Amino acid sequence: VLCGFSEPIFAYGQTSSGKTHTIFGSDQEAGLMQEFVHALFQAKEQSRGSRHLVELSTFEVLNDTLTDLVNLDDFEGYCWDEELYLKTRKHSFSVAVVETVDQALPLLQAAVRARRVGTSSLNLRSSRSHCIVRLTVKTVDESGTGDKAGFVGTLTLVDLAGSEKEFLNPTAEGRSTARVLNMS
Repeated sequence: VLCGFSEPIFAYGQTSSGKTHTIFGSDQEAGLMQEFVHALFQAKEQSRGSRHLVELSTFEVLNDTLTDLVNLDDFEGYCWDEELYLKTRKHSFSVAVVETVDQALPLLQAAVRARRVGTSSLNLRSSRSHCIVRLTVKTVDESGTGDKAGFVGTLTLVDLAGSEKEFLNPTAEGRSTARVLNMS
């Protein structure tokens, strides 16, 4: 990503198979998101002759509707809104520039906690939306060659809500949500 490559990582499978845990971890164990954020900022600090700008955004998608999960109420850095079309509808979401692990992880972890969850036939706290985390790095090479080449790389983490048998869901709302998730 620091070298200008874009990498998507998808977690896909049946409900309760560990997709969300793999991507986002838990209070006791880091997931791919935490590991990548730590490695990204460590590599950024060790980089010589380049300047890196790290942007993050997190949103969920359910039933062709995008919901921004980044809460910028207490954020003191630079941020803006971007727009994305899902089918024919335009949706806005926040993008924040983060400079440290300590600035990035609380935003990301709060966003993951804001995600929709509900009961499924397999667990009490089941993801009820698809969650997308984007970490974009804009790099400018300032090594002194006179060529200020720039490039952009993005890591996109996608936690797809699990596929499930809707008729097994214990609640009417859960069956309805399962139907929507299975179609999306």
